[in-house]
Amino acid sequence: MSETTQENTSRTSYPIPGPEPGLIENFLLGLRVVWRESGKALSGLLHRYERRALAKRLDEEYCRLGRIQAGHDAETSRALVMGQIGLLRDEIDALDQERKNQAA
Repeated sequence: MSETTQENTSRTSYPIPGPEPGLIENFLLGLRVVWRESGKALSGLLHRYERRALAKRLDEEYCRLGRIQAGHDAETSRALVMGQIGLLRDEIDALDQERKNQAA
């Protein structure tokens, strides 16, 4: 048998010296992979939920600013609304940046 054929038919070597992993070790490895992937999926889901909630609040603040400009909401301060808009924009940008850093 040639060397290439012998290399292709030999078993995969594992970095851990000793016997190859058995059924229990493979099962536990699979559980760890599923756990890690579930955590990533849940993290993405929570990030999208938080971003949508902040975007909704930002839209509400823009509506409030429109009512102030139109003269329908005199009791709310324009400076306060502008501060909230700036804060929400910064928070959304920070979330997007954090998500990009996690993906990289």
